[in-house]
This record gives sequence, C-alpha cells and structure tokens, in this order.
Amino acid sequence: VIGGSDGNEALRSVEEYRESVGKWRVVDPMSVPRIWCASTMIDGVTFACGGYDGEYYLHSMEANKTGVGSQPSSSWVTCAPMSEGRATLGVANLGGKLYAVGGFSGTGEILDLCEVYDPRADTWTTGQPLKHKRRDLGVASLNARGMMLTVGGRDERSVLNLVEAHDPREAKRGWWDLAPMHYRRQLHATVVDPSGDAVYAIGGFDGVSAIAAVEVYDVRANKWREVAPCSTARLG
Repeated sequence: VIGGSDGNEALRSVEEYRESVGKWRVVDPMSVPRIWCASTMIDGVTFACGGYDGEYYLHSMEANKTGVGSQPSSSWVTCAPMSEGRATLGVANLGGKLYAVGGFSGTGEILDLCEVYDPRADTWTTGQPLKHKRRDLGVASLNARGMMLTVGGRDERSVLNLVEAHDPREAKRGWWDLAPMHYRRQLHATVVDPSGDAVYAIGGFDGVSAIAAVEVYDVRANKWREVAPCSTARLG
C-alpha cells in the first residue's frame, strides 16, 4: 500500500503484506506524500507515479530500486518527471516500459495524455493519446499479446463503461474501442487473469453509489460477462 491519505493529510508511508507470515509491516517511506498516485512494478522495481501532495499535482515519479521493504531505508530514488502534473491516472508495465495514461491535472482538466517511461534510459516520451479523456480508470497489460487496455473511469460529464486497447507495434492505429462493460464504473480494480485471456473489473463507483458488481472480459471473444459479485460494495 503506497501513499494515500489518513483523512487529514497526504501520506509518504508504505506498507507491504508478507504472505508467508500473514502480516503487514511498515517499510521505507517515499520522498514525498502522494494521494491518488499510481504504481506498478517492472523487473522487481516498484514505481510510484504522480499524485497529489495536498497542495500540488505532481509531475514526479520515484522508484524503489531494490524492491519495497529492502534496506537501506533510503531506497526510494527520484526518476525523471512526467511532462504534466497529474493524479488519478492509470499506469501499467507493458514490455518493460511504464505507460502513464489519463488522469486529472493541476489545471482542472481530465486528460487523454499517454506518456511512456523507459527505465533503462530514465526518459519519458509522448505516446498516442487516448480516444476518450478519463480519470479514475483501470489499466490492464496483456504482455503476451503486446497490448494494454484502459477500462472505465470518468470524463467531464459522467462515469464511463468504455474500454480501449492499444498496441505500440501498431502506433498509427492509436487506441481503438473494445466492447463496453455492462456497468459504468470508476475507482474500481482491474485485474488480469493469469491466463492472459481475461480481465476482471471489480467494484467501483457508478456515479450514484459504490457497487459490488464484478464482470470479466474475454479477450478472444471481445465480450464482457457478469460473474459473482463482491460480498460488499466498494470503491477506491
């Protein structure tokens, strides 16, 4: 669990769950507090990207280059910043590069921005913009297929059920629409099945209330189907 808020202020703290002992432990804090940041892991390195520190929307990104919870205690390292400060973005590891998509900017704009970070060069490049601006979205990497999906989120008018796909090898194609979800949702979880052929959308907020609904996307058939819901409606 990286950053967030305790209800009063943004947090730098990081906790990890150790499955072997069934316990959480506090590990090295980030260099700056971050609410609504996004995180992913590439080759054992954990990245924390963007967010809001309680005053500013952040361009910055930092990495724990030896893995969360390792020593020494100052193991978070500052990386090259994004071109624009943003929070509520989505990030994913596709082909060993970090894709940062969408989000909400410090100027009050919901973004279609896509930036691509190369961890070996510590550089960002501008990727193909999303077809639909969105914040609070889910992102799923289908590395075996060389593509990624953006799932749901919110634009200036409403919560979305829209899904887009992108394959960097088909740069001229940009992002293209896939079958939409049955439910509109933001602030949900997006999880790739180990098979790589299915993506789950779990819970979230439909514009009125938190929802318990779960649906799964069949990559081969380009179809969503509803499965058993969560026991409790939840968002975030």
